[in-house]
Amino acid sequence: MTTDPVRLWSALGVLGLWLLLLAWTVWRARRKAAPVGPLGDDVVLIAHASQTGFGEALAQMTAQALRDGGVAVRLIAFTHLDAETLKAARRALLIVATTGEGDAPDSAAGFVRRVMKDAPDLSHLSYGLLALGDREYAQFCGFGRGVDHWLRAAGAAPLFDPVEVDNGDPGAVRHWQHSVGQALGAAAGPDWTPPAYEVWRLTERTLANRGSPGGEA
Repeated sequence: MTTDPVRLWSALGVLGLWLLLLAWTVWRARRKAAPVGPLGDDVVLIAHASQTGFGEALAQMTAQALRDGGVAVRLIAFTHLDAETLKAARRALLIVATTGEGDAPDSAAGFVRRVMKDAPDLSHLSYGLLALGDREYAQFCGFGRGVDHWLRAAGAAPLFDPVEVDNGDPGAVRHWQHSVGQALGAAAGPDWTPPAYEVWRLTERTLANRGSPGGEA
């Protein structure tokens, strides 16, 4: 990896621009957020349980992509998610983080106590699940997997296989973006996470064809 300050600052500049774009997307989605109200059959429920804010940002971008595709959404945090809301929904997307060894984030603690202790009939519900975690922990995506198991046990049907993201992996986020678009008609757009480029520095050159009639290279 290079120590060239010009290239280093260029790379940091690209990262900074992406972070500004992410912040603007979240702000725009919050301004356009629909007021909380009854769920219609055509409304997609999006619920997020985030510890660091990354899950909430992905939920905001998911909601905006669906709105841009003409799909009505209701976006809420797990803090406000209850059994009645799930019973009223026909389609739902859940974005859930895991903290430590399989624990729910703080914002989902009430959901675990109030809702997951029971087994409501969710046989009418189709859902997609994005689980955020870190493979450094033995219980990778433990809470997300627990929510998925609970939903299946309640009769809910997955729209697609759960997507698990290891430490913000851009490839997994792109897979979620594609899956939501295919299943629910989200508008196509640029990747939500930037490609991970490395800066390389030339340290040695080798003359491969000394004396060549066509010129050396």
